[in-house]
Amino acid sequence: MKQAARKYLKPIFKAISKHGLGNPHTPYEAELLCAGVKPVAIMSPNDIDAKMQAHIDSGAIVKVGEKSFEKTYRIYHTPKVKDSAAQVSGILKSFFKTRVQPDANDVSLVVDFYNLPKDGKKAEDWAQILHSKMSAFQIALYETKTTPNMIAVLKGSIPALEPIRVDEGMPISDELEQSVERGDLNASDFQIEELVQVYAQSNKVAEGKELYARYYGVGKENYPSLHGLNSHKRIAQLLGFTDNDFAWFAGAKYQNPLIKSVLLHTEDIRKWARKQYLLSDAPNELRNE
Repeated sequence: MKQAARKYLKPIFKAISKHGLGNPHTPYEAELLCAGVKPVAIMSPNDIDAKMQAHIDSGAIVKVGEKSFEKTYRIYHTPKVKDSAAQVSGILKSFFKTRVQPDANDVSLVVDFYNLPKDGKKAEDWAQILHSKMSAFQIALYETKTTPNMIAVLKGSIPALEPIRVDEGMPISDELEQSVERGDLNASDFQIEELVQVYAQSNKVAEGKELYARYYGVGKENYPSLHGLNSHKRIAQLLGFTDNDFAWFAGAKYQNPLIKSVLLHTEDIRKWARKQYLLSDAPNELRNE
């Protein structure tokens, strides 16, 4: 889209994207960082495209830190789909690690397993749709809520739940775990070693260092102590989240089930509109400052 059109349509993009988004800049972090409208980003090396690498080489974008750690994901599923769950675990383990698109047969297996869209543009976005479902599941666990899908898998109405992280400190469902102990459900785990990197525009390195310290706990003693929601809110601010984005995770603003359902179903278009809104203020060129 041409910049003149973005500026003309800016109020519309703002209106579409003003409500909270769980991951408001995904999957556009590199584009927004390169455009100079996102000051700091947490990214995987696999997400760095040629344009961003050129900005890194020129010094316009700076890597301020990186962290390697292991993530453990769990798929809760009914016993009758044990073999399929094992296959899906292997496919997703490889995809999460490398971000290399699986072959058509493997994609079809994942799509069928999770009943994802099979036709049109939505079918091509299977990974993003699955990621959105995983995020919604994770948020529900943080809020100690029982989702309709959790009830459905416990009743055997659906075969499985989306992968969920079960590392130490992550929220889990006692009801799901107890069901596994009883043998009513099975759990398929897979681990991936992940390297994440914090990047900042050259004139926002201080913010990038603070984000790295607060998010990963490395050197956070060098910054004013924050706890609970205040700590999470500061991290969200450093990442360029709006107050409404933060409210998506905390508070009562978006907790009405009908409102949340509408927002989840319009997430993709609202993320795209947020990107266009941010790009409407993009400078002509990102320079090394």
